[in-house]
Amino acid sequence: MDTLEFMNTLVFMNTLGFMNIKISSFSMASKIVVYTVKEKILLANLIDKHKLVENKKTDAATVQMKQHEWEKIASEYNSQGNITMQRTSAQLKKLWNNLKQRKRKISTEEKYTRLVTGGGPPLEIKTDPVMEAVDAAAPNEDVTITCPWDSTAVYMRENDIEDGYSGNVKIEVVFEEDNNYCNEDDGQPTAEISGVSNSFIETKQKVSAYTTPKAKNIKTILQSEGNLRRRKLRQSIEQQTVLHNVRLRIEEELHRKVASERHKAEAEEELALLKLKKFKKEN
Repeated sequence: MDTLEFMNTLVFMNTLGFMNIKISSFSMASKIVVYTVKEKILLANLIDKHKLVENKKTDAATVQMKQHEWEKIASEYNSQGNITMQRTSAQLKKLWNNLKQRKRKISTEEKYTRLVTGGGPPLEIKTDPVMEAVDAAAPNEDVTITCPWDSTAVYMRENDIEDGYSGNVKIEVVFEEDNNYCNEDDGQPTAEISGVSNSFIETKQKVSAYTTPKAKNIKTILQSEGNLRRRKLRQSIEQQTVLHNVRLRIEEELHRKVASERHKAEAEEELALLKLKKFKKEN
């Protein structure tokens, strides 16, 4: 019995009252189509082309622009010849959210496998072309923020050379013509070396060996940070003071201007009253 005959039998039995089955569930099941790998990669490439849909802004204008971009993506997606069926922008958006969620889950599992203990070889991470395309289209989905003070940080310690010296060590080797070698400063013989040729006359070689720098002290770092913060605070206070003085000057200018206009209006009013009285007396 094929699918059509089976559906007709169910409809007939349902009309007779033998079964109470909703046929809509079967029709909906027949409409479900799984996305192929090529379709998923195609969607990721279109998202990479229309980067506006990954904008984190949520204002009304940006949301409207995102919806317009999704309509463009759906139009370009449906115009391809290697797709199985036409899709709406809502369906493609749902697929893209599912792919990003899957990418975050895979990234979390990979980080867990790198940090897990117990020995043994590391687990093999399989490459997925779909996830690689999603990572290229949305690289900010799983950003790792490194912190040198967390529990998984790698600490490096710089040790000084323990050679009994502190600071810089300078070694001076002097070659002269005679076999009896003397230091020019104190006249004391230094060493006797036989078979020295004329090419080494008055030749000096200076070798400087430096110890590795010490690691920065945490206290020094905190002090420098505190000094920087205090300097920024002083600069901010100075800027606020200057801004306050400017505002005061502006308010004073406005006050003087208003007072001047008021005095001018009062003078014009008095002048008008005088003219009116004079006019009444004359008449």
